[in-house]
Amino acid sequence: MSKSINPLNSYENLFRLGVNAFNEERYNDAINYLEEAYQYNSSYDIHRLLVICHIEIKDYPTAKIILKERFHDYMDTQEGRMLYAKILIYTHEFIAARIFIYNFKKTDMYLGKLLKDLQRDEEYLYAYHYKEYEQFEKQLLTIENKSYVDQIQLLKEAKFLPYKKYEATIIPLLVKKDLNIILRSSLLNDLHQLNCDTTIKYRMFNDKVISVIPKQLQEIINSRTFVQLEAQIEIELANQPDIRQSLIKELPLIFSVLYPYPEQFILNPKRFLNAMLYRYGLIDKKEAENADFKNDINILNQINKAQCQIYGLSIK
Repeated sequence: MSKSINPLNSYENLFRLGVNAFNEERYNDAINYLEEAYQYNSSYDIHRLLVICHIEIKDYPTAKIILKERFHDYMDTQEGRMLYAKILIYTHEFIAARIFIYNFKKTDMYLGKLLKDLQRDEEYLYAYHYKEYEQFEKQLLTIENKSYVDQIQLLKEAKFLPYKKYEATIIPLLVKKDLNIILRSSLLNDLHQLNCDTTIKYRMFNDKVISVIPKQLQEIINSRTFVQLEAQIEIELANQPDIRQSLIKELPLIFSVLYPYPEQFILNPKRFLNAMLYRYGLIDKKEAENADFKNDINILNQINKAQCQIYGLSIK
């Protein structure tokens, strides 16, 4: 929506022409008028009509791009949330749609009603493209033999699978030793957000295989240790805003590797913070020699290794 403004057209006239075209189902004309009207008045109402126009002409990717320009505005309204959920379904982003619906289901009863439509669309699409899906599922079963770049791409494509197929396919991957731990943790977090109540096996970053019920896990950023360490960073680095912000940004990655039980590894948030400061060169060697955070350093080194593998970097 970056067209130049035509001073000969008033906002009121453009908006009226756009609404008339919309009501007459001339959606392409409506888009042209409303886009120009939006240059004069960037109102949510015009923005919403533009999203709906693109949905009506089945240009779902563009509808999604436009909606995300004012994503928070849409999340504040029932209609906006419904529009976003439907776009995810129309673009066959089935896992993202389910996670989105589950996140709002408790406060928005109407969203929950979309689950039946979602399941129907999943089953229809799978039946129509059965051979392609079957071939893709076979690729996923050998994912540990692929490069980390290919692993990431495969898991992105897996999110277009119907939920039951997605669940059945990724659960065996959670114990694959050669699947990067950051990717394994993201799959486990997906199952948590999808309310999976099946007991599954999961290989942690230290290679210990545990049994967990994803539905019962906390989200990574809501774990007790995440909150404690974040608070510690805010307190200790109050006078160093740049460093504080940098370390805060690192936390989700750290906790994704330690997921689902970070409290087993971060026993002392203040000590772990000192290990972070040392790891990023913010504590000198002499001070580090008197510190008791060797185990914390080892954890951070393993996290760094996992991150380097993902991005194809050399491991220090």
